[in-house]
Amino acid sequence: MPRSELRHFSLEIFGQADEKYLETLTIDAAARTVEHEYSIDRQFGAKHAYALADPPESLLFALGQVLDHDAWHCTPVYDDNEGVLFFDLHARWADGSEETRSGIYSRAEIPEKPWRMFIVCLRCFCAALGFGELLSLRLFDNAAAPGEVKLCNVSFRPEGKDHQYQTQDEGIEPGDWVIVPVGKESAEKLALVRSVHFCAPDDAPYPIEKTRAVIARLGNEPDKLPADALGRLRGRHIRVVTDGGNIVSGQVSAIVRLRGRGNDTRTLLLRGADGRRVSVPQGDIRMLVV
Repeated sequence: MPRSELRHFSLEIFGQADEKYLETLTIDAAARTVEHEYSIDRQFGAKHAYALADPPESLLFALGQVLDHDAWHCTPVYDDNEGVLFFDLHARWADGSEETRSGIYSRAEIPEKPWRMFIVCLRCFCAALGFGELLSLRLFDNAAAPGEVKLCNVSFRPEGKDHQYQTQDEGIEPGDWVIVPVGKESAEKLALVRSVHFCAPDDAPYPIEKTRAVIARLGNEPDKLPADALGRLRGRHIRVVTDGGNIVSGQVSAIVRLRGRGNDTRTLLLRGADGRRVSVPQGDIRMLVV
């Protein structure tokens, strides 16, 4: 098997002058884990352990590129009084072969370019998983405190101006798509939430009694509607958001297939509250709210 199929990697970084510092990194494909730990004075430190649904192949592949590089210059560990950090590493490949390396932890001994690329991958990996909601305060900050109102600045076009709406939905946050009323007829329109802020009703930029409310939150925009999704909607009351950002509401009365000029398109037929029927081709559907 190719040597790039790395299955296990462990690294230990330590000092000779400062024997109290120890740092380890362990990545294992079979266990689907990534563990990073460091200690100072061998009494306190930090440990991050990640349990994954799939093996961390991107990290192992990046490490394989490091180990396969020919720019290694390993100096044996020696007694040091200048604060140099040394490393010991162990790697196991898919074919069962193993290797170990040791030396000074520096760009003079470890292949610099592939090692930097691996560190970038590791940072992105840790940043993507983060530290949960406890430390981020993202959801903690989403609710209005007593005596406050929650206001959303939304835009109907990428470069369009912001419009203010109020909401009691604690889940709405910047980047969400929402449905809002527009115009004298309160037509439903799709809008993107650009910012959220809180204030006392008397401090709102626009009179709160004249500020309309968000109708519904759609969350982050999903992918195109799957081809098999329409068949499950017959008889249901839904909102359809078209590619143009328009909202069509009603009960799904029929799903028809239109053929012509090489096209084979499924179309939703909706009956609105006023009794009128509206057709929406599947290709024009951006998202559904069921």
